[in-house]
Amino acid sequence: MRSWLSISLYDYQQFWINIRHRVDPSTKIMAVVKANAYGLGAIDLSTFLDHNKLVDWLAVATGDEALELRKHGINMPILILSDPLSPLLGSNLDADWVIGDADGIHKMETVASFVNKRINIHLKIDTGMNRIGCHPTLANSLISQINQSPHLRLRGIMSHFTSSDDTDSNATQHQIRLFSTTVSHLSETATIIRHISNSNGIQHHGAEFDLVRIGVKSYESIASLHAQIIQIKPVSAGESIGYNRTYVVTNDTNIATVGIGYADGIPRKFNGVVRVVDQLCPVVGLVCMDTLMVDIGILPVQVGDHVTFFDKPNSGGPSIQTFASNSRRTIYEVLTSLGQRIERRYIEAS
Repeated sequence: MRSWLSISLYDYQQFWINIRHRVDPSTKIMAVVKANAYGLGAIDLSTFLDHNKLVDWLAVATGDEALELRKHGINMPILILSDPLSPLLGSNLDADWVIGDADGIHKMETVASFVNKRINIHLKIDTGMNRIGCHPTLANSLISQINQSPHLRLRGIMSHFTSSDDTDSNATQHQIRLFSTTVSHLSETATIIRHISNSNGIQHHGAEFDLVRIGVKSYESIASLHAQIIQIKPVSAGESIGYNRTYVVTNDTNIATVGIGYADGIPRKFNGVVRVVDQLCPVVGLVCMDTLMVDIGILPVQVGDHVTFFDKPNSGGPSIQTFASNSRRTIYEVLTSLGQRIERRYIEAS
C-alpha cells in the first residue's frame, strides 16, 4: 500500500483501562464507534473492545452501523444515537434507540407493534444543543407516552454537551444542573440509565451520572499516518511545483512525490510539515488527488521511504493536533476524512 494508518491496540486498551480507573466503579462506559470509529475502523476496534471486555456499551449513529457490528458477531449493548428515521431496521436489530420527540416515539411504536417486538428507548432531553431532543418540560409527557406502549421500554434518559472542552464553561455547568434537575423531577426513573457526559465532561466538570460516552479522546493518541515516496527529482531554482504554479522554489532542491492526496483526506491547500528520515520537511504546492510533493532538500532519501503526516505523542513526528491546525480542521474532521484507500494496520505491541 502507498499509504497506511498504524493504529496501536495497546494504546487503545490502555486508554480504556485509564478511563475505568477514573470513573466510579458503578459507572458504565460507552465507546462511541460511529462513522467507522471516527475513521479508524469500527469492526476491528469494536471486536477488540468486545473481546477484551473493556467497555459496557457501544454507540453508533445509524441503524446500518449497528447492523454491521451485529453481522460481525459483536454482542455488547449498542445505542443508536441519531437515526430515528429507520425504525423498521431497528425492529429486527438488537439495539437501543435515541428518540427526542413524540413523533419519533409514535413511529417506533408503530413499527414495534407491527413486528410484535419490544424496543428500548433512550429519551433525549435538549439542555442547550438545540439539535435532537425534547424541551425539559416535555420529558414527563413523553415518558408517559413510552410507558403506555406495550412495545416500548424506557431504558435511558440523556442529553449532550455543547462545549465540554471549555474547562471554565458556564454553559456546561448550566447544562449539568438543568439535566440533573429535570431527571430528579421525572417520574418512574429509578432504574433508568442517566447519561450526558463525554471524556471532557468527566475530566473537567465531574458529570458522570450512570454512564459516560467516550468518542474522539479514545482515538486521537493511538494512530499515525504514513505514506511512501514514489518518485524523487531535482528541481532548479525558479521552477514551480504542482497545479496552478502556486509554489516556486527559491533554491535548487529535490522534490519527493508521495503516494497520498486529497482523495485520501489530505486537504488540497495543506501547507504543513511532514517527517522524512527524522527530519521535518514542508509540503509544497497544491495537494493533488492521489499525490503530493515534499521539499526534501539534500536529505538522503530514496523511493519507498516513509513519510509521516502525524504520529502518536512523543514519537518525534508532527502531532495530530499540529496536522489538524495545518489542515484548518478539527481532529474530528481529520480522522473522519481519511479515505478508504488508506490501509488500516492494527498493532498489538506497545
